[in-house]
Amino acid sequence: MLQNLVSRREQLAEREGQLDLRENLLQVAQQRVEEKINELKIVEAHRDKLQAEFDQLWVGKTPLVPLEVHLDGPAMKTVQLYARKTGDVGALESDLIVYIVDTTE
Repeated sequence: MLQNLVSRREQLAEREGQLDLRENLLQVAQQRVEEKINELKIVEAHRDKLQAEFDQLWVGKTPLVPLEVHLDGPAMKTVQLYARKTGDVGALESDLIVYIVDTTE
């Protein structure tokens, strides 16, 4: 009985370590996405919507339609963003692939 408890404690400690690692990886990846969003000079009104969509991607929900955003600058551009995860939904390490299509008329 004591051996079973020791074994279970070791399993729980290992699982806790995996969850901590996953949480740290997600925080780093989310920070990178936020930095990229700011780098793109996306119009302020679209940033919250875009961030919410990327948050959904991290948990494995893929948007059914591309995200259309407007880029700020001297030549206002409109782009569509298509994104998907590179790994499985439950994978510890996964990145996003983001395709940007200029749809400015």
